[in-house]
Amino acid sequence: MDTRFEFISINPFRDKRGSLKKIAMKSRIGTEIEEVYVLYSNKGAVRGNHYHKETSEYFSVLEGTAFFP
Repeated sequence: MDTRFEFISINPFRDKRGSLKKIAMKSRIGTEIEEVYVLYSNKGAVRGNHYHKETSEYFSVLEGTAFFP
């Protein structure tokens, strides 16, 4: 059996804005990237409205538009 792959259950957080799924974490992938999320937002949804004192974040918008003030 190939042990390079592990299937895990991903339980997304859902609310009226859309859904958020954590798909990878450092302890499982062994990289310098801490966490990877997939976010689906409904049209007009507002996300964020908080900050992290020390973090670097990268975003890739696959469909639609996003505004980062």
